Amino acid sequence: MKKYKINIPIYHGYLIIIISKNIKKVLKKYKEKTPDNSNDWGATTINRKNKKGMTEYICIFRPDHLTPMTIAHEAMHLTNRILNDRGISITYDNDEVECYLLGWIVKQIHKSVC
Repeated sequence: MKKYKINIPIYHGYLIIIISKNIKKVLKKYKEKTPDNSNDWGATTINRKNKKGMTEYICIFRPDHLTPMTIAHEAMHLTNRILNDRGISITYDNDEVECYLLGWIVKQIHKSVC
């Protein structure tokens, strides 16, 4: 298992990227519900508060699913969770904040796994 922890600028919290062949085991470590088929998933995203009260946005990938499509998919989940937690609403006419954050998240995942 590989794990990368990155401070999220502006919005605060941490982006945690985990690469693991066993998603179910990682979910159990973070005390998340683990459906029987969770090891069949290519990736998943969760978030939680750490002991200091900071939000950790955790993205777990199986190594064989580190594709541009899967990275983009999970990055969008992360973007939505972060913006929602900060009370930021996005519209088609006002999506610059969403685009910036999505690009930053994709860049961090790419730097970590490539």
